[in-house]
Amino acid sequence: MLALIAASLLSSTSCPTGVSLAGGHHSKVVTTQGPVHLWCRGDRELTSVVVYVHGYWDTADSAFDGHQLAQQFAASQLDALFVVVEAPSGPKQNVVVTDLDAMLSELKISDLPRRTLLIGHSGGNRTLKQWLRSDRARDVVLLDGLYGSTKEWTEWLGKNGDARLALVSQHTAPQADQFMKTAPRAQVSNTAAGCSHMAIVKGGEWLVRELRAFGSRDSRS
Repeated sequence: MLALIAASLLSSTSCPTGVSLAGGHHSKVVTTQGPVHLWCRGDRELTSVVVYVHGYWDTADSAFDGHQLAQQFAASQLDALFVVVEAPSGPKQNVVVTDLDAMLSELKISDLPRRTLLIGHSGGNRTLKQWLRSDRARDVVLLDGLYGSTKEWTEWLGKNGDARLALVSQHTAPQADQFMKTAPRAQVSNTAAGCSHMAIVKGGEWLVRELRAFGSRDSRS
């Protein structure tokens, strides 16, 4: 049975221990900004942090289990701490994790890598927009998530020349095409998903592909 524990009780280890799942360790942790799922590959040194934000009509629990996120994380072969946070399940709900750095600090993991990838599906973009003020926000992937105003993304890219935004588009293809007309091409990419909105996160292709692309860049840095 998966243990639900307070973040303050996590041991300070490189890869948090937990129940065995998909060849790694899984635990569910309570923070002051809501519950989060943690997963990492075995007893390996962490090289990065990946924070995943689900979209509308899901919760952290339903996304982690129903979308087989641990299995997709494992397929990426990244030695990362994967963090799946709670987010709005509908447009009328408020963002749950408003402060990325505070949430990660509560995990009490020593020497947590600075290299970070932020991934949001669909309505998860609302949470990611609030995290753009963090110094960790340098690599962001929007999985069919370019909804609403793009002002925040334009300003973030303008202030951070090393920032990268990867768009995978299906429902949001018109918005993404329009955004790309003025976006800095060195910092932004846009790729047609070629599958349904939910298949982007449940199909086992796009999430793994973006994670591997991030890992490839990391290995060259």
